[in-house]
Amino acid sequence: MVYVTRNTRDVSLSLLNHWEVMYGYSGSFDLLLNEFLNNKGGTGLYMPFFHHILGYWEKRDLPHILPISYEDMKRDLGSIIRKHDYWLGISFYKLLLRFLFSELQASWTKTSLRQIYPHLWSTSLLTT
Repeated sequence: MVYVTRNTRDVSLSLLNHWEVMYGYSGSFDLLLNEFLNNKGGTGLYMPFFHHILGYWEKRDLPHILPISYEDMKRDLGSIIRKHDYWLGISFYKLLLRFLFSELQASWTKTSLRQIYPHLWSTSLLTT
């Protein structure tokens, strides 16, 4: 299971926006933030947030859980994809290219993909 976390500041601002747009929330951000930080559900928030996060954090070393953060994905998506690939034992890039290759059968697509990713055509995954 890939478990994605996000920092508390971003989550609280996203919750405020969600509640304003979806439910017409007109209360103060301070009230919403206080209830969020204290795991209270008085405004109907998704609680308990921290209990949920800490529960998975304590299990982060189990082989079937891969914890990653939204902030790490924004900072360096390539390294997160490589980490995910290693964890799964597959290559996302190769799977994506294989999918594109099989779905887009036009000869220009095959030629273009071969030109863009020539090193992948030496692997058995993408040979035709």
